[in-house]
This record gives sequence, C-alpha cells and structure tokens, in this order.
Amino acid sequence: MPSKCYLLPVAIPRITPILAVFEVLALDCRCPLIGLLALNLIEVAPFAAHLGFLISLGSAWVETYQNSVQFWIEYQFGKRLCTSVETILNQAKPQSVQADLKALDRLLAHLVRLGIPETHRAEDVLRSYDELH
Repeated sequence: MPSKCYLLPVAIPRITPILAVFEVLALDCRCPLIGLLALNLIEVAPFAAHLGFLISLGSAWVETYQNSVQFWIEYQFGKRLCTSVETILNQAKPQSVQADLKALDRLLAHLVRLGIPETHRAEDVLRSYDELH
C-alpha cells in the first residue's frame, strides 16, 4: 500500500510554487522515496499546473528505471502517474494545459509497452485533446 499525504486539497495550490525546487531535487535524486513524495503531493489534488512536473519526473524515471517491473508495477509508479495524468487531463480545459503533450505521449507509450493498464485511459483522454487541435 502506498504512503499517503496528510495535506488537505485546499493546501495544494499553496505548494505548487515550490514544485520547481522540488523538481530539481527529484531530477537530481531519482530514488523511489523522492518519487513517492512527489506523487503523494500531486495525488491530493492534481491541477493542470502539475502536468509539466509529472511529465518531467516520469520522463526522468523512464531514463533511470526503463524496464524495472519493481519500480513501475510493484511500487505502482506507473499506475499512480497515469491516474494523476488522467485526472488532470479530465479536469483541465485543453487551452489551460501548458505542457509538452508530445513528451507526455512518448511517456505514455513507454508505459503501455510495460503493460500498465491505467495508461490506456490516460491515452484516451490525451487523444481527445489532439482531436480538439
């Protein structure tokens, strides 16, 4: 069972500005503990402003843990990442998403190859964004 964050959803917009600093730490130290902290924060209340952060971390994790079944499936990083991305894309208006959707598409394609079922739902929502453009 993954750890949990004890912040309330109302607090999450207040931590969003420090995500840039946290991102530097997470990219420099790609250990699972830092990744768990990042996902725990975002999962409380995912917003469109968090999508770039998730894409950046997910892409870095692909470099570090490319085919690690333990990281992506056993530790549930793939499931949790895809669920947060899906939530953000479902809630956000397409014009409010200021993230590299091509990088997100590459990230999701990698997770599909790893066999993470939640990826398909995130891809479906991303596909609907492509249809709007």
